[in-house]
Amino acid sequence: MGFFIKNISIISGASSVIFRVIFIVILFSIVFKCSYCLCKEEAIYKVEFEGIKNNDILKPVRDLSRTLELASRPFGSMSMLRKRVREDIDLFQRFLKSEGYFKAEIKEKIDTDKSPWLVIFDFTLNRRFIIESADTIFTDDIKDAIKTADLSQSGIVLKQQYRSKDILDGEHRLLLLLKKLGFPYAVVEKREIVADHDTEKVKVHFLINQGRRAKFGKTSFSGLTDVDPAFLIKLIPWKEGDLYDPELLKAYYSELMNLGLFSIVRIIETKGDSEEHLLVQVEVTERKHSTVSAGVSYHTDEGPGLKFSWENRNLFSHGEKLGLNVNLSDYAIAAEGTFRKPIFLRRDQSLRFSIQKSYEDPDAYTSDSFSGSLFIDRQVTAKLDTGLGLTYKWSEIDQLDIVKSYSQISLPLHLGLDTSDDLLDPVRGSRFSVKITPFYELTHESMFFNKGLINYRHYLKVMDDPVSILAGSITFGIIKGAGHYEIPATERFYAGGGGSVRGYPFQSVGPLSGTTPLGGKSLLEMSLESRWRVTKNLGLVLFLDGGSAFSERPFGNGEEIRWGTGMGLRYFTIIGPLRLDIGIPLDKREEIDNSFQVYISLGQAF
Repeated sequence: MGFFIKNISIISGASSVIFRVIFIVILFSIVFKCSYCLCKEEAIYKVEFEGIKNNDILKPVRDLSRTLELASRPFGSMSMLRKRVREDIDLFQRFLKSEGYFKAEIKEKIDTDKSPWLVIFDFTLNRRFIIESADTIFTDDIKDAIKTADLSQSGIVLKQQYRSKDILDGEHRLLLLLKKLGFPYAVVEKREIVADHDTEKVKVHFLINQGRRAKFGKTSFSGLTDVDPAFLIKLIPWKEGDLYDPELLKAYYSELMNLGLFSIVRIIETKGDSEEHLLVQVEVTERKHSTVSAGVSYHTDEGPGLKFSWENRNLFSHGEKLGLNVNLSDYAIAAEGTFRKPIFLRRDQSLRFSIQKSYEDPDAYTSDSFSGSLFIDRQVTAKLDTGLGLTYKWSEIDQLDIVKSYSQISLPLHLGLDTSDDLLDPVRGSRFSVKITPFYELTHESMFFNKGLINYRHYLKVMDDPVSILAGSITFGIIKGAGHYEIPATERFYAGGGGSVRGYPFQSVGPLSGTTPLGGKSLLEMSLESRWRVTKNLGLVLFLDGGSAFSERPFGNGEEIRWGTGMGLRYFTIIGPLRLDIGIPLDKREEIDNSFQVYISLGQAF
């Protein structure tokens, strides 16, 4: 019994000790928490900036301020807070000098009578200094290369307000100019900014070591497996011994990437045996040269559509392209094969050959046709292309139960200027295209006519957040030289549908026989879209379309433009936006037009 009681006493004593330890820990935690909260409450302060009315100056000042950034964190002591403020003033002074405010004054005040405390930065900016002069001195005499290497090349404007960014940009332009003139190793050895506080003017001096003038040396390639290097050599826009020009390297990089043969292209410049010779090393990683793709579309007026394609972009190891395309829809079945050979007779020219077999059955006509085309395409500049072709087409066309056979030769000529920034989802820029095609009928009718089509599209970025784009398109077409019914139904103009005037059935806007579209000898189409990118992957569109095909010239027989409007959704993918549009006809015709049309496809409407 005694033993049992003794153990109980021991346990009771141990429990008492444990209880006391727990109590002390809890009490310490409460005290620590309260003291921390007290310190934290005392450490919170507000920051105000006085004397700056220009938001272009105020915003960077606020962004630079560590005092403002740390306003909700404990600062330990008054001396620590003053240290934050002093460090901020140093940053502000450097920034203001870079903006031309060399005589700016900054005073600080910490008001501890406020709750929370108030930190005030009081700015007196004074006048912004003016650029009085800017000159460039070279370590060697290169007057033969640059006649007047001064403001005309740098872009620095005298008598304008000083900003260090303008000076740095001017310095960059001078170096770029030197590189274009064949000096790849040019560097600025010294940049001197002299600010006169009495006159409030700034003098700028550059000391530039331009290095040795260089010429292009040998070009070598690495990473090639299936592509013949001789093909890439033919694409080089310079010759060995030509004066060095970095713009030619950029152009060559773009051309290699546009081939679709490489996933990675790197162009490395290295010195040769001497600085006068610059070697070019091209490192590439080839991508798969064959691709298979499929696409789906749906229009309520045309029904579902399927597209299958196969392409080989390096058929004979010299960038030759062979493509096969099959399109299936309620209105058409078409198969086309295309072969393209680059560098045909000259570096910027290609040869294109295609054959097509198609069967079309829209409401306007039924057509069974076969055609073959030979084109010579030339890329005049990076933005401008042109081409001339020769096409033979045989077709049998049934319209209004009248069947006609045609055997035609045509000479299509096209010209295109594209300054837009993206193929499927442009944000800015424009596209202009002209296509003129003379047709000659080989049958006993010996008919001749000309068909012309002009299109202009413009894209304007209105806002950055959210991204807002205003897009417009206008198309005009005309046929001359033959009567309305002499022209094959497949070559007449039609309007209406997802790629034309949305809200109206496919090809239905224009001359009709009952409900059967007849097509016209002229065409006018207009579209305006307001596009918003609401989130990273989702966008909204409001649109207004107008247009019509006309039996002769526009409005010649009292024919009118028909208008359609609606809205759409865009889901942005890595291959382009997925489009869903709902179009509503504003000039609805009984027994012809529905209340709305739905269009689903890939890419913007235009």
